[in-house]
Amino acid sequence: MGIRVLEYFIAVVDEGNITAAAEKLHITQPTLSRQLRELEEDLGKSLFLRGNKHITLTSYGELVYQRASEMIAISDKLLAELKTDSFDYSGDITIGCSDYQSSKFISKIIEKVRNNYPKITINLVSGNSSRLMTELEEDAVDFMVILGGVEQKKYEFVNLPYRDQLGLLCKNRNDLPLETQIKFEDLTTNSFELLLPNEISFLNILNYYFDVASLSVAGKFDNLLNVAPMLEHSIGVAIINSGSYFLGSSQLQFIPFEPRIYLEPKLIWKRNKIIDKKIEVFLDCIYESVSIDYKGSCY
Repeated sequence: MGIRVLEYFIAVVDEGNITAAAEKLHITQPTLSRQLRELEEDLGKSLFLRGNKHITLTSYGELVYQRASEMIAISDKLLAELKTDSFDYSGDITIGCSDYQSSKFISKIIEKVRNNYPKITINLVSGNSSRLMTELEEDAVDFMVILGGVEQKKYEFVNLPYRDQLGLLCKNRNDLPLETQIKFEDLTTNSFELLLPNEISFLNILNYYFDVASLSVAGKFDNLLNVAPMLEHSIGVAIINSGSYFLGSSQLQFIPFEPRIYLEPKLIWKRNKIIDKKIEVFLDCIYESVSIDYKGSCY
């Protein structure tokens, strides 16, 4: 089973039938059919549900499609690195940031790296922490900024030089107990309809301080841009970290919890990650920014 056969398999799934895939791959339909049969024989599993005009995968087929996509992505990345000599100061670095504050900090690092090494391209990707963590595991993302704890057996990390805090984002209103802070008990006594980030890691942080299940939850959101219009129309209040609030809306206000809940953002990467020159340069800039003497090794 080679990469080429996996590419054939993915093409068939993406095109929806063997005829279209064969045309795209510039091979004959019998040749493609034979390759797929041999793939199933090698794996000892049926990958397709037979009898359908449109391609339908079995559960094993779905697993093979997912893993084959990952393998081909890694293969393509390797070839690109060899062609561009990524062990020189060039190539792509991808960083996952889930909020504005982390993106703002990482942007300063990008500026430093790019000023000295213009052939290094740094890509920022956004999304909730669960999706970014999956992409980190699949090597689609090189680094990720997180809030909360780190599984140190799997990841290296460095604490970033700023703090975040939890609080409420809501429409400017005069029915809050104080204009500058809100206590945990106010979440229940004031009958707030709460909107929560749709992230397991964030909910785990909240549960450490109070029982989320006891609150009146009106809904959840993936992106603050989506929930802000609801808040401006007085539809609930959102529990967020202050670093994710960047809209600058005159209709909204952020109110921190009292006692204050501070979060320590961390940059993490996989322990088994290959530290080539472009990664080394990026980490040098990170450690310099947090005043740590970094010697070029992640250990």
